[in-house]
Amino acid sequence: MFRFADTDEFRRLLEGAGLTEITVQDHKTTYLIPDLDTLWHGGLGSFALTASAIIHQDKATQAAIRRALERRAAAYRRPFGLELPIAFKIGAGRKAN
Repeated sequence: MFRFADTDEFRRLLEGAGLTEITVQDHKTTYLIPDLDTLWHGGLGSFALTASAIIHQDKATQAAIRRALERRAAAYRRPFGLELPIAFKIGAGRKAN
C-alpha cells in the first residue's frame, strides 16, 4: 500500500512507464475531518485491510480499537474538527518519442 511512498520506488515506476526527465516532489498539507465518528466510519469503509481486521474482532476488541483511535486522534482535535496531517508525492516526466 505504501510502496510508492518511497521516492526511488516511485521514480522506478515512472521510468518503467517510459518517462524521462522525471521529477518527484514531496508535499504536505492537512485534511479536515468533522469528528471522530466520520474518521472511524470512513476508515472502515475505505481501508480494506484495516477494516477487515477490525470487523472480524469481537465487540469488546472493536471498542478497544476505537478507544485507541480516540486517544491518538486527540492530538489533532481542533475547535472545528480533526486536522490530520497528510503527505503525498507528485511525479512528472516526459514521454520519450
